[in-house]
Amino acid sequence: MSEAALGYPKLLCFGRYCSATEMFNNADHGDMISVTEEFFKFLFEHRNEIFWRNQLTLIGEFTGWLARGGYQNFPGANSYNLNRALGQYGDVSTLFGIYANQLNGIRPASEFQFYGNPFMFIGAVYYWAFGNGERRSINLESMNLRMGVSDFELIRSSIDNPGYGPGTYPIDGPFSTNVFSHGAQDFWSATTVGRVSGHVRGTLTMQEDNTYRFAGSYTLNPDKFDADRSNRPFLQEWMTTVLREIGSTLGHTDYQIYFTGEKEISFSGQRPVRNAETRPPQAVHRPSFGGLMRPRLW
Repeated sequence: MSEAALGYPKLLCFGRYCSATEMFNNADHGDMISVTEEFFKFLFEHRNEIFWRNQLTLIGEFTGWLARGGYQNFPGANSYNLNRALGQYGDVSTLFGIYANQLNGIRPASEFQFYGNPFMFIGAVYYWAFGNGERRSINLESMNLRMGVSDFELIRSSIDNPGYGPGTYPIDGPFSTNVFSHGAQDFWSATTVGRVSGHVRGTLTMQEDNTYRFAGSYTLNPDKFDADRSNRPFLQEWMTTVLREIGSTLGHTDYQIYFTGEKEISFSGQRPVRNAETRPPQAVHRPSFGGLMRPRLW
């Protein structure tokens, strides 16, 4: 049941700054999808360009404030994201109140920086509408992606290949994955960057007991931020329309997001089938004698 249906006011105010109550309630639970939906619904209840500009700036710049050190007001947060602190030490509404009470003018959008929090997508839209198109960067630690073996086709296909017997195999190649397949755990990142691609490298070890272990790292390729629904499947059709209308009304500039750092990963598990005790075809080398040997006659 919605906050409004329960009789709560639709606006939550921090001094002279107000926004949608339900949006903050969802932010306290780390639900970025609902945060984003409630924000855009709230915007379009007031089809006013000045209101849009003010709300997008107020909520969007919160992410930049966190990146510049505001996260230090939230026990348990680190310099990359709020993820570990949410639900343990405090709530986002309280942190937003600190931000609003410290506001003394908004910094230029050109100074916007990313930081992992439930408002990160709104921050990305804020920079899209008011930024100058210069590329932004996100540290992979801010993404806090929980990558598994299913995200790396090169690793998964090696594990599933019956030709790969016990041994150690180097992994080094590209990958592409849909972060939305992770479920709610990675929505903060998925909503902002959509589908991701990059490069993975490391060592895959196949054990005698038919288990595997991988240890390595990955990097991500740059991503273009725009209002294209195909890049961000979480966007319902009406939300895509909202973004495009915001872009046409306020103006917008698409931009590139670059990912800094290299994220270490490791996982292990049981192989799906008992594999043959042989090396993969490409690892087997047989001498060639120019044809088959004639059978010996005696």
